Amino acid sequence: MADLPDYLHIPPMRATIIRMILFSPLVILAGLLIAVTYLRLTLHDPLFSSPYAFLIEDRGGELLGARIATDGQWRFPPSGEVPERFAVSILEFEDRHFHRHPGVNPVSVVRAAWQNYHAGRVVSGGSTLTMQVVRMSRGNPPRTVTEKLYEMMLAIALEWKYPKRDILSLYATHAPFGGNVVGLEAAAWRYFGRPPEMLTWAETATLSVLPNSPALIHPGRNRDQLRVKRDRLLERLRDRGHIDDLGYELALAETLPKAPHPLPMDAPHLLDRFIAGGSGSGTGTISRSLTGQVTGSVTEKDIARMQPGGSGSSYSNGNHNSNRLRSTLDGPLQRRTTAVIGEHRDRLAANHIHNLAALIVDVRSGEVLSYAGNAGYSGISGYIRNSGIAGSDGNEERAGNVRSASAGNTETTGFSDLQSKVNRSISTTSGFNRGHQVDVITALRSPGSVLKPFLYFLQLNEGRLLPQMLVADIPTRVAGYAPRNFHPGYDGAVPAGTALARSLNIPAVRNLREYGVPRFHHNLQKMGMTTLNRPPEHYGLSLILGGAEATLWDVAGMYTSMAMTLQGYDPLDPGTLFWKQAKLHYDTDWRVPGGAEMAGTGAVNTADVANQDNPTSINRSDVNVNGQVRQISSRISADRDDKKPVRSISSDRNADRYDRDFPVNPSAIWETFSAMQELIRPDDTANWQVFPSSRRLAWKTGTSFGYRDGWAVGITPEYLVAVWVGNADGEGRPGLTGIGAAAPVMFDLFNLLGDTGWFREPALDMAWVRICRKSGHLAGPDCDDQQTEYADIPNPGLESAVCPYHRLIHVDAEGLRVNSNCYPVSEMRAVSHFVLPAVQEWYYRTGNEYEPLPAWREGCSPDEATPAMALIYPDESPVIYIPYEMDGSIGRTVFEAAHRRPGSTIWWHLNNTLIAETRGIHQISLNPNPGNYTLTLVDGSGETLSHRFRISGRE
Repeated sequence: MADLPDYLHIPPMRATIIRMILFSPLVILAGLLIAVTYLRLTLHDPLFSSPYAFLIEDRGGELLGARIATDGQWRFPPSGEVPERFAVSILEFEDRHFHRHPGVNPVSVVRAAWQNYHAGRVVSGGSTLTMQVVRMSRGNPPRTVTEKLYEMMLAIALEWKYPKRDILSLYATHAPFGGNVVGLEAAAWRYFGRPPEMLTWAETATLSVLPNSPALIHPGRNRDQLRVKRDRLLERLRDRGHIDDLGYELALAETLPKAPHPLPMDAPHLLDRFIAGGSGSGTGTISRSLTGQVTGSVTEKDIARMQPGGSGSSYSNGNHNSNRLRSTLDGPLQRRTTAVIGEHRDRLAANHIHNLAALIVDVRSGEVLSYAGNAGYSGISGYIRNSGIAGSDGNEERAGNVRSASAGNTETTGFSDLQSKVNRSISTTSGFNRGHQVDVITALRSPGSVLKPFLYFLQLNEGRLLPQMLVADIPTRVAGYAPRNFHPGYDGAVPAGTALARSLNIPAVRNLREYGVPRFHHNLQKMGMTTLNRPPEHYGLSLILGGAEATLWDVAGMYTSMAMTLQGYDPLDPGTLFWKQAKLHYDTDWRVPGGAEMAGTGAVNTADVANQDNPTSINRSDVNVNGQVRQISSRISADRDDKKPVRSISSDRNADRYDRDFPVNPSAIWETFSAMQELIRPDDTANWQVFPSSRRLAWKTGTSFGYRDGWAVGITPEYLVAVWVGNADGEGRPGLTGIGAAAPVMFDLFNLLGDTGWFREPALDMAWVRICRKSGHLAGPDCDDQQTEYADIPNPGLESAVCPYHRLIHVDAEGLRVNSNCYPVSEMRAVSHFVLPAVQEWYYRTGNEYEPLPAWREGCSPDEATPAMALIYPDESPVIYIPYEMDGSIGRTVFEAAHRRPGSTIWWHLNNTLIAETRGIHQISLNPNPGNYTLTLVDGSGETLSHRFRISGRE
């Protein structure tokens, strides 16, 4: 190749400079690309580590309550979606080219640099919305050129990693809105009392201009400047065609917000329970209240633990997914429930009864529709709000040591100062003094008689009892334990269903003694009573009368399980003849562990939950959506689009779905609910049967010893309502009974609900048999046709004993009793006669039609097979304990006997010494010294009754 002319030769140094000029943009671009790639890979995930408030929403997404974040900011967790109006407004005001730039807008940067150069100070930052998000995530560091360049690279990396809608959502969640209000959702509720999607254009524009300068302009001061900015944005929105002229004029006429609104506090106890770590099934962590009761409420210690760095803080992880509870509650029903129990609390306060709790459950799904843990409690945040802190008055000028993570946000009260103000508020608030903060739904309380239907059901289920079978109601003493009925007196013998309806204590105790305390204890645990943490012998026979502690939550779940089992019965599916454990839950995202689905009929797959030793291990972030939205309290909600129809458990007949250790006859549940319909209702509805509109309702009340707790539980195929009334500190009050205090609340709550039906009779699980009309037993050979009737009984009842009370006796022509020793057999007439044991007969004949055995014909010896006498006390116990009196002398005891023939005379002998003679009423009072004795009774016919016992004095 020929040499080039001299003018074409480039000196080596100049060639190097030219190459550097040509390639330096590529090198710079490559460096920026490497840097941005590195930043993208090392971006924090999540981007923000700020603590979020805890929120609770109803089934439709309506806010029911919130707890402020630990840094004193009202910062709601991200909701995921930004309302269209706010998106349009904020982009029009802050970053019109948001959807077109890669995170940095070069035109804006150049324009800002030119403006700052001519002004001689920083008057414009040129930041895009993405750059503002980056700056907020880094705690708003000082503004320098280096920081600005770093911020730009981070913005590009952020745009590379996240879609635009997520970046906009991050901005809406973390932008400052004045005072200690952070994020669009919190601002909408604090300034306008509504969710952001329900704001008008004027309200949205007001919030859109606040993040630009939250420390200078916010509701509460500088209102003229705020209005100017808002109106300017509205004008721009009109010019851009987002709102029309009429809408613009109407928006200009709207007033600015005034003092911040208090946040809703409609379910404070459930929110406390959620914060405390309860899973959607409500079986999570619980704490001890000031009275020693178990509660899920947030106490003073809980607040202290929530301080930054405090042990056990649920806020420290910043995981917003675990901070927002979409509950199963029905918002309108929840507020009406709170109002009802508040009205009854005001009424009961005259008797110094201050605490009420109520739970309403959808029986078909186990969803909690209303959760009122205690009347009169507005939650910890309510006390903070009333103390004038946490931004309640719109004044952001507060001393403290916690700064907002938002740009320009003013200093707010430090958490230590917040704690002291909360403590002062607690010490002066009657709600805490009255224990209103105690969540009684999770508190351990004595259930009184509420457990009686479960024993009745178990006895029916195992064929040990029939609904009309007579059970003894007589004075009873077992190893020194002497139960008493709520109302004085004894019936002698009473039908089992009537004994349940009247809630008689003595028949229940005697039935439990026959059934067995260990067996009952075991079955209660299998039915869902989680509080039986001691062996059966610790409780003894008092277990049936409230001798064990229970929670309203467990009791509601057990009754719901009964209804679910009955509802889920399918005659074609033998698998439905097993107990279905209802898992009450208040989280719409909760589902039974193991993937079981809830059936709309109330059937539950329990095969997967039978061996769940630790149900509290369910994570809120791990559970899946399940269930359907139903029509509740006259409010119709459509099924959400992301829900798949749930299938009935009974539709899959080949799966082993149930706990095979607990077979159940649904007819036993049906009979139990039928007996529970017969309870006497409170005075104001005493004539409820005559009203066509009255609903059929199975219900039970309970009253604990010392009048400390009043319970009422009612159930239909659709709903369960459970109510507790009392004092959280355990103080008993006269008149504090389930029937008088809790039942009226329960009926008022049922009146809030829609129409209800009644359970379908499981006819194919019942037998049509002949029973004795008087005894309720299966008819025996001695029951004639006039004394029997046909009735449906649960299938297990076919194995029960035949009537033991009807027996054949022989009489002469005059109706006197005879036997072969004194009367010709050919002239005897055999008749069937109803004969109760002597003690039962003694009490039974005072209130019932009862024909005593005929007298013996003169010259005939009495039949020893039917003794005429029986001891009421002393009973079969071999030892009688008699306390000493105040003067040191041994006390007295009353011996009592029953005789079949009224007016008979009994001679009493103690150790073969005649001590008394009684006629008609057979009672004597003695004060024998400690020692061994033989008591002998002799009547006018020469019949003798002896009993050996020992007197033991007790210090």
